[in-house]
Amino acid sequence: MANKIAEQIHLKSHLLGPIDELDEIRQALLFAEVSMISYMKPEEFEKAAGRLGFAEGKYFVNHGSHAYWLSNVHDSVIVCREAEPTSWKQLNSELHAVQTLAETVGRVHSGWKKRADGLWPQLEQAIFLDRRKMWFTGHSLGGAVASICAYRCLLSAVQNEPVALYTFGSPRVGSNSYVTQATMRHVRWVNNNDLVPRLPPTWLGYRHFGDEHYINHKGETELLTGWRRTRDRLRGFFKSLTKFRIDHFRDHLVTSYVNALARIAKKEGP
Repeated sequence: MANKIAEQIHLKSHLLGPIDELDEIRQALLFAEVSMISYMKPEEFEKAAGRLGFAEGKYFVNHGSHAYWLSNVHDSVIVCREAEPTSWKQLNSELHAVQTLAETVGRVHSGWKKRADGLWPQLEQAIFLDRRKMWFTGHSLGGAVASICAYRCLLSAVQNEPVALYTFGSPRVGSNSYVTQATMRHVRWVNNNDLVPRLPPTWLGYRHFGDEHYINHKGETELLTGWRRTRDRLRGFFKSLTKFRIDHFRDHLVTSYVNALARIAKKEGP
């Protein structure tokens, strides 16, 4: 994705009004596409963002962590991203880190807190007086950083509180005492056999927060827990074997989320 140009990307979303006029599926598709194009180079990202309906964009970077601030007359969107994942080994090394004290209560993943510490002061200064509706989003490890930044926005002196946080394939961020303080609306998407949302493990004290939306092995949204979800994951795994591939990393790709959400939105109709 990093080497693609805007003209090569087929985008399904285009804003014609405020984001909150979209239903939740089309909001999710929009933010998944914003997360997808955030892996592009800044100049190409701005072109693609314009095609989505954003008039302005600003790029922030701090020691390998990246964020974009997008806006139009109605909305402001902050998207965070890390380096585009290219292998499970790379992701696994990032996911296994110790917790550290949060800036409020509880504990958070030390690596993602460090990244947020580098980005948030720049973001806070940029959006401090912005009164448009504020949204946060991110895919994978970027979703974890976006979660911390959105929570800081909620507690900061920034003029606007976040309307919502949308994450895709995001890992767990922190301890139960930390995530229960995050009272904002969080729409968290998980794609079938994507392993990253299952890490870091709960036995290390990590927890998720927000409303989970699960995409089953057929590419449909379905409320599944316990054994029913395990069975669905197994079906997805064996289905992938018939295509000579392993689902666990492929399901984590941001393009997999975009494609699944585009199919769901199309099936639901206008």
